[in-house]
Amino acid sequence: MGLNLSKNHTDKNITETIDFFQNSARSVAIGIAFGISVSLAYLFFSQTKYQASALIDMSAVNAVLTKQDANQLSLEIKNLSSYGGEVLAACTPNSSLSLFKNNTKIYSEPSSPDQIRFELISTNHEEGMGCLKEVIKSAKGFELNAISNAMEDKKKNLKKLEKEISQTKSLLTVNTDSQIEVFANYLMLRDELNNLAIKKGQISNQIDEIKRITEHLKSQIAISTKMIPLQKKIILLNGLFSGVILGLLMHLLFTSKAFTFKKQI
Repeated sequence: MGLNLSKNHTDKNITETIDFFQNSARSVAIGIAFGISVSLAYLFFSQTKYQASALIDMSAVNAVLTKQDANQLSLEIKNLSSYGGEVLAACTPNSSLSLFKNNTKIYSEPSSPDQIRFELISTNHEEGMGCLKEVIKSAKGFELNAISNAMEDKKKNLKKLEKEISQTKSLLTVNTDSQIEVFANYLMLRDELNNLAIKKGQISNQIDEIKRITEHLKSQIAISTKMIPLQKKIILLNGLFSGVILGLLMHLLFTSKAFTFKKQI
């Protein structure tokens, strides 16, 4: 007896569920029409978006910096908060940092840590190009500042070496009583002088390389732009599914109200 009651109750629930979906066709159709209409309106009124992108190769700059300075420079370039007035004025209507952050990506691929990629989204082709040019100009400014500091350090080291070389040369002319001591000192000072000369040559080459990099940083970076197509199929499918859910919720609401009204009568 109990099993029959349970079976009847289950059958009743299944029948009610089927009836619910059959009777909801009108509400679902209205929901779908509304969802598709919203999707079409979005597609019609959406502005065309463009992506401007550029790539900076940091390998030459990093080669003349210490590892710590190179890492610090990379973090500074990638930190969107590092970019100030001129960049924000060129990139956003009200110099908005938050809007700039929303539209801009600066990152490195794990496989190419020495390369920094810049990507910027805008609704105007020319404005996007102008904005990215200012961003790259600032990024180059960070690079120039870093290698300028490196240049100063190299020059200080060069002066120190030149002083040591001068002192070592003067020691070569000092005589002692023992000829053995003179010869031993001569060999030792000669080797030291050669080592100092090698170091001086290395630092001089590094300074020349920094000068070359400085000139190279003044050249223009190629910027490419492309239009970002709207995902029409995805937008329409979202409208369709949202419409189905909306229609079912509307039917559920109307059914609940009708049931409550009948109960009150």
